[in-house]
Amino acid sequence: DVLSQTRDSSVTVTSLVPTPSVPISPTITAPTVLPNTNQSGLPGTPVITSEDMPDQNSWYNEIKGNFTWELFSGVNAVQLVLSQSPNSVPTVAYDPPIKNKILTNLPEGISYINARFRNNIGWGNVASRKIKVDVTSPKNIVVETSITDDDLIAVDASADDSLSGIK
Repeated sequence: DVLSQTRDSSVTVTSLVPTPSVPISPTITAPTVLPNTNQSGLPGTPVITSEDMPDQNSWYNEIKGNFTWELFSGVNAVQLVLSQSPNSVPTVAYDPPIKNKILTNLPEGISYINARFRNNIGWGNVASRKIKVDVTSPKNIVVETSITDDDLIAVDASADDSLSGIK
């Protein structure tokens, strides 16, 4: 019996990623149109977001994600590609333009969704959004507990994950 006395304590767990206040519809919806901000007359660069994978620098244990962007005024088509490179030129066109795409069966590892807009002048700049997927469980999971000199319980946990590099 390691418990000789108890003390009050509290633990607060908070998210490091803010939760968007507006939910993103999982289906394709009517476009919201923003003004064109590119001085050349070409459409502006898309800003790709995801409620499912909000932080492009974090690893996710999901193979499905909904990616969204707002359309600029005058955009008449969108091109997309899922690639292993952030520099890939999009090749799949959507005319009329769409403002979201649900990707399923995302590969493990790092990939990118690249997108660009077209208006009556031509294609704008390509935007790239990193997607980090790791659905393989870590290996060598070890959890050890001990009693400290202050009669507290210490927990030491470790694991190795070769894909995401978490140790």
